[in-house]
Amino acid sequence: MDEKAATALQLSIEHWERLTKCTTYDEVVFEGLGSAVCALCDAFVFEADDDFIGCADFIGYADFIGCAGCPVSAHTGQVSCSDTPYYKIESYINDSSGPFISDEWCKLATAELDFLKGLRE
Repeated sequence: MDEKAATALQLSIEHWERLTKCTTYDEVVFEGLGSAVCALCDAFVFEADDDFIGCADFIGYADFIGCAGCPVSAHTGQVSCSDTPYYKIESYINDSSGPFISDEWCKLATAELDFLKGLRE
């Protein structure tokens, strides 16, 4: 893994370490979720295309270059963090009708953190 990827991955790990410690919805909102606050997306998607809005916008986007160089994409062979624990988090957020911060949130956030840490090995 090159230095750019290693640095972005470490920043993402630190981000998810903070998210796993959140105890309120407001803390999660302050820390942020999604491609707009992802160091890996910033390094491998947004940097390559200043007009790109977010990972979810790649469908039908003529100039989308994918996530070339991203260690997540290299591991999964997918773009937009498909086939990662993050997709379960998105489903949880979209389907959640109960308290946002719950045992389920902690389990999902920890799974994403563990996944990212595993990419360092």
